[in-house]
Amino acid sequence: MRSLQARKFFELEPAAAVMALDEAVGNWPAMSARQTALLKWLLQSLAYWEVGYPLAVELRDHVRSLLPQLARRALEDDAFTRPGLHPAHRVLDTLQADAVGWQPGMGRAGDTLLGNLQSAIESLREALEHGDDSALDALAAGLEKSAIAEERRNLRMVQRLAEKARGHQKTAAARARAAQMINTVLSRHSLPAQVGHFIRGPWYDSVRLVLLKFGEQSPQWRQVSTITDELAHSLQPDAVSPEEDEQRALWLARIKRLPGELRDYLLSLQHDEEAVSEAVGLIEFSHLRLLRQQPLQLYPVEPLPVEGPADQDRSIPGTIARLDTGQWFLVQGDGERGAARVQLALKQDESQELLFANRAGMKAFSLGYAEFDAALSRKTARELQRGGSFSLCLMRAAGITTVEQLRALAEPPPRSDSGGTAPTSATPDAAPPPERHARASATDALRDPLDGDPGLPPEQDFAAGDNPPEPEPLGLATGTWMGFHDCDPPMLARLAAHDRERGMYIFVNRQGLKLRQLSNADLLALAERNLVDIFEARSSFNDHVRRLKSDTPG
Repeated sequence: MRSLQARKFFELEPAAAVMALDEAVGNWPAMSARQTALLKWLLQSLAYWEVGYPLAVELRDHVRSLLPQLARRALEDDAFTRPGLHPAHRVLDTLQADAVGWQPGMGRAGDTLLGNLQSAIESLREALEHGDDSALDALAAGLEKSAIAEERRNLRMVQRLAEKARGHQKTAAARARAAQMINTVLSRHSLPAQVGHFIRGPWYDSVRLVLLKFGEQSPQWRQVSTITDELAHSLQPDAVSPEEDEQRALWLARIKRLPGELRDYLLSLQHDEEAVSEAVGLIEFSHLRLLRQQPLQLYPVEPLPVEGPADQDRSIPGTIARLDTGQWFLVQGDGERGAARVQLALKQDESQELLFANRAGMKAFSLGYAEFDAALSRKTARELQRGGSFSLCLMRAAGITTVEQLRALAEPPPRSDSGGTAPTSATPDAAPPPERHARASATDALRDPLDGDPGLPPEQDFAAGDNPPEPEPLGLATGTWMGFHDCDPPMLARLAAHDRERGMYIFVNRQGLKLRQLSNADLLALAERNLVDIFEARSSFNDHVRRLKSDTPG
């Protein structure tokens, strides 16, 4: 370690440090082959972590400064080779999940978050330097607890933002629908100028309020639509004929009823009785002129503006349909907007818009479906994965990418001809093989952290001596950890529930927060394409997949 530090080895980026280590193998006698393999494993894990789960540069540099302490712990502590179980792994997993949305320029909320993250990094550094396991355990537990509380606070803020956006969307939809209804009537009739002004003003505002309050399927909406049509028709010269008694009687009944109906639905003027009387008086005066057979000056009325293009394509791109609220993205901006770390807060199918929030739960910006779909295709927008990130990269650097490799590690080691245990290697590039206890810890690393996760609610765990939950139809038990390779970077998730009625599997992260949901067919399709790994040696999922594929009707 002293030789490494003398060469400023830890000032290199992890990927460059791996190459420097490869070039220097054999030149540093202070390091054994086993130590070299362990250090390379750690560096490769950090390189995967920085690329697959990127943080803002300021935070990345703070985390990278932990490399000397992490390297010393990896070389001196056999427990460090067990991804997900060591408290330092849990701390880094939680820090990444908590910091994924931080970026400069977030104001006071961002400064507070940055201070908390930097404090946690320094606490981790101090605990690693002193080899204080109890301090590491306490730090990991405290960070996980505070992260859950912060996630809930952020969720409440995002939900308020989404509700506000839904309200704006509902209001805009009501404006557009009310304008469409009134424009249909105006397109068929010319009206007195003052009546046209009334319909485009107070009456339009009142119609919008009726639609917002009662909805488009309500009798109130049907009634205001009828009133609008009858009002315009009642002011036409041919609406009343002195020669036809029946038509005149109908017209008289209509103009007698209209003032009261207008008063009932003039919601925009309900607190101004004088304005209501003045507006209704204009209508009554026009009717009186017609009754006296006095001509009205009629003019075409300009239609109301309707928001949004009428011929907008309502089809939803497949990439957009698969998005879930709560996902984080890094979106490269153009013009005044730079790169932004944002969370999807709301999908608005009606307006074909996506609403994004920042880490403080405030609105960042909105993008159209087509625009964001194009950004994903151009790679100017990418998803930011979170949850178990560092632990997953440790496994990836060890070459554990399939269920078969996991089960091979979980099986008892073969016996040699002399009766001893035949040496095997659990990590790539390790020569000579590590000692028996080191190999056992690597085996446990891929099993133990996935069997009992303290970050999930206790009712989702079960003791080693208890009976596991009843297997699901595809051979998956609740609590099973799975690695998904249909996304970049790969996702580590735990099966939280199976909705049998909808045929959906729901997966969560270490904090119990939903990551994704898949149907039975989708999950089976991923398994058939070898895009999903089951990190659970007891699972019979692959056997079920093979059996389902081999079963044919008849």
